[in-house]
Amino acid sequence: GVNTSSGSISVPNINWKDFTIYRIITKVKTSGTCRMILYGVDGPGTSRIVMIPNSFGAWDVFDHTIITGKNVKAGNCTFTNSQGSTATTAYIDNWEIYEIPTEGN
Repeated sequence: GVNTSSGSISVPNINWKDFTIYRIITKVKTSGTCRMILYGVDGPGTSRIVMIPNSFGAWDVFDHTIITGKNVKAGNCTFTNSQGSTATTAYIDNWEIYEIPTEGN
């Protein structure tokens, strides 16, 4: 959407697992930097902010992995152009969040 101040889109109720690798991949089209905020990935009441770089108005792939902490619970992942972002316009397409299998799971 178009940012006049801030805006966001979220994936709610993600049941994060302790010490697990997740891949987050999407296409973005921005006029400045944006943020992805991951809630609950380091335990209840926590959040982690990841900067999404400026794509200068072109569609670009954003591909990021995280490793969750201990005692994680359900949380969410939010794509936003607030929290110090510089984008006035930000689009997101084909947003995927999935667990990366490791040995033993």
